Amino acid sequence: DPPELLADARTRLGLPEEALVVGGIGRIGEQKGWDVLCDAMALVRAARPEAVAVVLGDGPGLAELQVRGGDAVRFVGYRERASAFLPAFDVLAVPSRYEAFGRVAAEAMLGGVPVVASAVDGLPEVVGDAGVLVPPDRPDALADALLSLLADPGARTGLAARGLTRATERFA
Repeated sequence: DPPELLADARTRLGLPEEALVVGGIGRIGEQKGWDVLCDAMALVRAARPEAVAVVLGDGPGLAELQVRGGDAVRFVGYRERASAFLPAFDVLAVPSRYEAFGRVAAEAMLGGVPVVASAVDGLPEVVGDAGVLVPPDRPDALADALLSLLADPGARTGLAARGLTRATERFA
């Protein structure tokens, strides 16, 4: 089913409405590639200082990632019904090193949020041409894709519409 979305997701996460927000949802662990997102966001912030990433999830290594992310990536911990917070994000990043399916990507597409994901395992099948696929473990490629979408609201809107159609036809 499509996720039940919170209209006040940004407020609940303490984000200003005008912020450019890259979101992430998933447990903290090597598989999910949050270290790659931290490195990518350092590059993004060099070009777009108003951009911030927010990751919802918990797990071992959280403290190290909080240090690595600095003020560019906020790790806010576990949230019940995390996909409900999708409206807080301008773009969802899925920088996984491996991923059998990519449920978070499918939920984001159903929630109308454009996706940038690693081209690994099941993610290309989930995202298809309705999102942006980047090589895994490449912060530079992830940063380039994020910067491109953050700079182009029309591209974000187009990907969100294609993603909703694709996810509805394939997964809903």
